[in-house]
Amino acid sequence: MRRNIGICTAFWLLAALPSVAFAELPCDGFENTESHELPSPLLDEVSGLAVSRTNGQFLWAHTDSGNTSELYVIDRTGKVYQTFTVKDVSNIDWEDIAIGPCSASDARSCIYISDMGDNLFKRTDKRILLIVEPDLSELKEVSTETGELSVIETISVKFPASQAPVQNYANPDCESVMVEPKTGEIYFVSKQSEGGEQSLYHLKRGVPVDGNSEGKPEKLASYEFSSVLGILEPMFNAVTGADFAPDGKHFVVRTYAEIYEYDLEAYGSMGEAFEHPIKAFLSAELQGESVAYDKDGKSLITACEKFKKAVATLNVFSCHLRPTDPGTEPDPGTEPDPGTEPDPGTE
Repeated sequence: MRRNIGICTAFWLLAALPSVAFAELPCDGFENTESHELPSPLLDEVSGLAVSRTNGQFLWAHTDSGNTSELYVIDRTGKVYQTFTVKDVSNIDWEDIAIGPCSASDARSCIYISDMGDNLFKRTDKRILLIVEPDLSELKEVSTETGELSVIETISVKFPASQAPVQNYANPDCESVMVEPKTGEIYFVSKQSEGGEQSLYHLKRGVPVDGNSEGKPEKLASYEFSSVLGILEPMFNAVTGADFAPDGKHFVVRTYAEIYEYDLEAYGSMGEAFEHPIKAFLSAELQGESVAYDKDGKSLITACEKFKKAVATLNVFSCHLRPTDPGTEPDPGTEPDPGTEPDPGTE
């Protein structure tokens, strides 16, 4: 494991939040257990990560505006095993990636690329690209051949009054996307919104026609992220990534420097859960733009873009299991299990 000292080196710190108890979330904290310098200059500007559904040993990664229309298969050290070119589309501003069923009625695994980056609030061509995830189950060695992938559906994302002036935030910059792992429902969070709040949207998908459809964003809730870095707000409060846990019971949203986790089962809806983060921790990635649950549904994997003199890194935050989580050792002071042998001194 290669450690780095610099801006992109991550450390963990639980932040006090006015919230409910940890409820059913599996972790009571996280620890940065791995930090690897991304070895390829292709990955200096990683803006999206997602763990493969066909081989959980690998992640899908991509870069953002000004870069090629390529997806990279990497391991947890950031080593590139294979590169795929997405045919016939440009990388206008790819900002996040998610993996889930292609739709509620199509259980195939699809890669969802969110091409909705828009720092100037002017784009009217925002879209989400769907690609059937190739089978990586046999991938064991680095491939020198570049594969090709095709988009099976392009969802045009049309916000109401998308020509509105910047100050209205009616056409928000969105740099996060998450896909419900059982239904394929799409959600995303605005990077910055009016009044310092960020908004959670559900994308209502239309029926595809010749590989194209239109999605209508429905705003579910808003929340004002408050960084423990204080004076550095609002920059570090900007949302840059999100992901569902594999079981769909919790989800995570990240800003440049912090990561927030939510317990969906503790609330009646996505919107209500979004307004009540259960816990947060400081990642200290000043250019952190991606987050993904690991295949265990507990630990998190993040990436930090190259920032001035600091190198780009891939970081693993391991879960501290809650004491009541099955599989943890029982407290030595607890009563013996009813099935244990009786004390020889008893009647």
